[in-house]
Amino acid sequence: MIFGLSSLDASVVRDATLPLHTKIFRLVCLATATLCLVVILPINWWQHLPILVNVGNVALGLFGAFCFWESRRGRNWFIGYFLVLLLLLDIVWFFNAGSAGSVSVS
Repeated sequence: MIFGLSSLDASVVRDATLPLHTKIFRLVCLATATLCLVVILPINWWQHLPILVNVGNVALGLFGAFCFWESRRGRNWFIGYFLVLLLLLDIVWFFNAGSAGSVSVS
């Protein structure tokens, strides 16, 4: 477990050969995957939000994990990640009742 975390740390931020934009991209992808799948999904499930909000969050988390994995293999999907991020955030925002929020709607 400790070895896995240290190798993950080395591949994300401590590799001196990587350019800064790639390090930031990996951190953003890893943070997105962690937040969407470990933090936001259980909280949304507990609040009984619409199913499309949960589907959008899971899709965004899985795509963040996919982009992180691909970046570790040398394929950086900067534009694709940005477009999917915008699309899924708009879908989640729309099905979460927009600016009014899901709490005031239910």
